[in-house]
Amino acid sequence: MASARPQAPPPAGRGWRRLVRAATFGLLNPGPSAVQREEAELETAVRIPLRGNYKVGVLGKGGVGKTSVAASVGSILAELRQQDRVVAIDADTAF
Repeated sequence: MASARPQAPPPAGRGWRRLVRAATFGLLNPGPSAVQREEAELETAVRIPLRGNYKVGVLGKGGVGKTSVAASVGSILAELRQQDRVVAIDADTAF
């Protein structure tokens, strides 16, 4: 028979919620905030295995930050999808 005791929320990773848990030696655990739960859900979605090869293009007018955005997206994908290869190519013809 299943236990009627509710599951404790996972500990918060940062902010005042983490401080409360640490200060009370784990007696009070407010759990992660809504923002932290949403971030965890997004990270889980990004880490889902994909089949095949995918190419992402970053397009826009000159001087709007395409290179910075492409580098940031590549960095985040490389961090979250460590089992995959991430390659960034700057195909700027004015280079």
